[in-house]
Amino acid sequence: SDMKEISLPNSLEKIHSYVFYECEKLQSLAIPENVDFVGVYNFYKCYALETLTVDEDNAVYDSRDNCNAIVRTENNCLLAGIRTSTFPATVTTIGGVSFSGAPGIVEIIMPDTITEIIGSPFIGCNELETVVLSSSLKELKSTVFGDCINLKNISIPEGIEYIGYATFMRCEKLTEIKIPSSVKTIEQSAFSGCSNLKKLTLCEGVENIRAFAFAHCTSLESVVVPESVNEIGPHAFVNSTSMETIT
Repeated sequence: SDMKEISLPNSLEKIHSYVFYECEKLQSLAIPENVDFVGVYNFYKCYALETLTVDEDNAVYDSRDNCNAIVRTENNCLLAGIRTSTFPATVTTIGGVSFSGAPGIVEIIMPDTITEIIGSPFIGCNELETVVLSSSLKELKSTVFGDCINLKNISIPEGIEYIGYATFMRCEKLTEIKIPSSVKTIEQSAFSGCSNLKKLTLCEGVENIRAFAFAHCTSLESVVVPESVNEIGPHAFVNSTSMETIT
């Protein structure tokens, strides 16, 4: 679409999913005051979108602190963002598929006020290279960074207890990762397809390595399994073709 501007009427109440999908030249969008529902994947491949605001009289959503994002006011959850979005200090949750497939996002720095990530907010962010996670997180749930094929810089902070299904699946540029002692479970396929992962550090404290957790990590040469591990699931390291030793 060649559309650069869209003026939405105040009578609008619902914006369903994929409405602005691939509006590649759209530069700004203002959500009117009566909108009480916003669907998913609305800004996928909106390459030129720099400004995203919500009318200050909207009772359901807001764009506080000029954050260029849509926040659900009731629970302080950021539900939709673009490459120019920031995280206000009052936002505590990143939800849904808020940044999924959004172009131009190279770096994500989460403030420590973020206590929860819900859904798959960064899945398919193909340009994302660096992530700094909030130290207040307890879980990385399913597919949070799945298919972030250029992600290469991320540290899992001490305090994370659970790494969910396919959390880092097919993060092909990831070369090393340290699993801190606070993590108890590495869920199924968590790092599957991380084909350039060469250095894996599992700290004492990890208990469960589920099925396919490190499958198809074809650059991984060795793994030291700590004494705390009491379960390694089926095919946990299947097709890790460079693997020489597991001790």
